Amino acid sequence: MRKGRIMAIVTEDGHAVTDAMLDQWADDAERGRYHGTRGDIVVGRPPLSDEELVTLTFKIQPSVLARVDAAARHAGITRSAFLRRAVEHELAVT
Repeated sequence: MRKGRIMAIVTEDGHAVTDAMLDQWADDAERGRYHGTRGDIVVGRPPLSDEELVTLTFKIQPSVLARVDAAARHAGITRSAFLRRAVEHELAVT
């Protein structure tokens, strides 16, 4: 939020949300009362793909692995996600 400007909060159906409403909802939540309808409860991590995943194992030099890990950290993703992206990129340009 920029200093001196007030951000308007609007619901999906276009209704304005006021500070008083937010305060009331916070008070209600602290008392265990929640407004609206509950959505579906999904247990576990979201799937990575619509397809079933298979495990792929291969050997790589430790120095290359260190570079992969550094690049994945820099990108803010896991090693597996980095390698999936690398394979998909290579297949797209081939």
